[in-house]
Amino acid sequence: LINYPDSLPSYNDAVVMMEDAAAVYAGDWVTLILRSDGTLWGVGSGLFGLLPDRSPSQDVYEPLILMEDVVMADVSSESACALRSDGTVWLWGNSKEFQPEQILENIVKIKADSSGYYALDADGTLYVWGSLLPLEVDRSEYWSTPQPILEGVTDMASTGRRLLIQKADSSLWRMGWWEEYWYQPLEKWMEDVVYFTSDLAVTKDHILWDLSSGSPVRIMENVVCAVNGEQGILALDWNGGLWMLNLK
Repeated sequence: LINYPDSLPSYNDAVVMMEDAAAVYAGDWVTLILRSDGTLWGVGSGLFGLLPDRSPSQDVYEPLILMEDVVMADVSSESACALRSDGTVWLWGNSKEFQPEQILENIVKIKADSSGYYALDADGTLYVWGSLLPLEVDRSEYWSTPQPILEGVTDMASTGRRLLIQKADSSLWRMGWWEEYWYQPLEKWMEDVVYFTSDLAVTKDHILWDLSSGSPVRIMENVVCAVNGEQGILALDWNGGLWMLNLK
């Protein structure tokens, strides 16, 4: 944990927050920590009922346990959700108190962006709820309960109102609002994709592609996987090399 609100952070002064962490999910107001024993913990702000027994003015720097038997979690701007080992999805936030509520079952994966959520069930049906959805609906429309929108999905990634989904044949499909706010109905976009995020993809020939514009742009070869950040793209090649790419 590094907490220097009045100065630049110093990694030399960082302290261990928690041992045995398996995954971390960072949001605007809270950070969720999933341990390998299936317990989910939270640190951050008491706003929106994201943490138990905390007022909106209370910040938490010692992790608080939120839930057990968790296999995956994610955070939106004012809410959070968790997928438990029994396939149920639990949502909390957007309120004054910490009150997790079960909203789905038979789910195998969940994902959040800044305003919406996605859940994929064992049969390949994709559910969505929240606002700023990748659908031809008003930007301000809010779906409070999960609604099925697609079938035959094996994986998904989203950013804002753009959605990418993958099908069993490794094809990558897109839908949502793209450049200059034009709406793109569901269409096949790429073939033979072995790895993808909301704005990057790697095909089976190990080529890395930029997906941030209306057409995929080839970046480099011999890539295993990559992630995009504020300072550029980090790409791992098949020789174990780590590359920093700035496309701006």
